[in-house]
Amino acid sequence: MRPPPLQAAVMSAAPSSRAAHARARTSGMTANDILTSPAAGARFFPMNTQHETSARPMLFLIDGNSQMYRAYHAIRGLTGPGGRSTNAVYGFVTMLRKLIADQRPQFIACTFDLAGPTFRSSLAADYKANRPAMPGDLAEQIPLVHEACEAMGVPLLACQGFEADDVIATVTERALAEGYQVAVVTGDKDLLQLVRDGVRVYNPKDEGTWFDAEGVREKFGVPPERVVDMLALTGDAIDNIKGVTGIGEKGARDLISAYGTLEALLARASEVPQKKYREALLAQADDARRSLELARLRTDAPCVFDIGRFEYRGPDRAVCFVLFSELGFRTLLFEYAPTVETSSVDYR
Repeated sequence: MRPPPLQAAVMSAAPSSRAAHARARTSGMTANDILTSPAAGARFFPMNTQHETSARPMLFLIDGNSQMYRAYHAIRGLTGPGGRSTNAVYGFVTMLRKLIADQRPQFIACTFDLAGPTFRSSLAADYKANRPAMPGDLAEQIPLVHEACEAMGVPLLACQGFEADDVIATVTERALAEGYQVAVVTGDKDLLQLVRDGVRVYNPKDEGTWFDAEGVREKFGVPPERVVDMLALTGDAIDNIKGVTGIGEKGARDLISAYGTLEALLARASEVPQKKYREALLAQADDARRSLELARLRTDAPCVFDIGRFEYRGPDRAVCFVLFSELGFRTLLFEYAPTVETSSVDYR
């Protein structure tokens, strides 16, 4: 039996027993009982006191899949007690800690894909068919990434039959309608199509990069709403979106800049001066339109928008401490020790 559509922040990763167990284990302990001194290499990210506020509150939506994959590939060979891989979890937690410390979100949530087919599978049977299987040592870390995310106070979002990107697009529309700004946290160019007034993309890599409409135009040469038209032309080898043969990013940018939209370009394909492009567009118009459908994000995923569930209230320190202890994240233990004096730390 298929579970009901997951509502905002009801994707539960951390077993409730862990929270109870964590509090039982740490109840009444002092800082010296837990650790006599901060672990070597422990890092404490300072609050960004210059973070600008706005009359419109901002909701941070994290593309969990892209950040998990990035963490997995950025840190290799890290294992915890018993030899299980922990690199993706540690990298994800590091990203999340820094994001929270630097941006001080008032509202935040993290989206993930669910196993199983999505509506795109019915549009193209070979969608993502050539994508290699997820490495086993990454797959086994997914539940731990979910658990760490919730332990740190960030609710999870997912909807069966839709990808995480569609959930982000849907929640973004709902948030804008309710008067909120949105910051999409991702390194995935597909989500740049969402950028507009009130919506920016934040890539947390290195020191972080913000993309507003002008930033998208500078990077791709087209406005955000035309990014999807470019993607339909160039295709996506990772997702097995065909695109149009022989048209790369520069060619796509030039064509969309000249003709406006993919549909307008296809309607006037016979006028395209470059023979290679003209012949490809005339012969592959159906592929281009199908690629557009696959690349365009949906905004009708069945998830309930409840801003109260996204309000950030800080980590569950007891759960974090037990989880990070089990994973061998010694550099984090002092920071998350439940009874350490933390009155000077403001996670908001």
